[in-house]
Amino acid sequence: MHDLANELRLEIESLNIKRCRRSKLDPFKKEILTLRHVGLSYQRIANWLQKEKGIKISDNGLNYMINKVWNPCNENNKY
Repeated sequence: MHDLANELRLEIESLNIKRCRRSKLDPFKKEILTLRHVGLSYQRIANWLQKEKGIKISDNGLNYMINKVWNPCNENNKY
C-alpha cells in the first residue's frame, strides 16, 4: 500500500503542475471591484492602492487583473 502511495506522489510531482499564486491584490479584490463598479478609473484605483495600501501597480496591470484574471469570461474580452 505504501508503495502505491509513494508511486502516486512521485507521479504527481513529476507532472510539474503549475501552482496557483496569490496576487498582492487578492486581499483587496472586493474593495477594488467596488471602486471600479462605482466608476473610478484604473489610474485612480492604482493611486488609491499606492496611497492607502502601500501597493504599487500600474493602471494596465490593474486592468489585466480585473478583466483577465478575476473575470476571464467578461463579455468585453471576446473578439
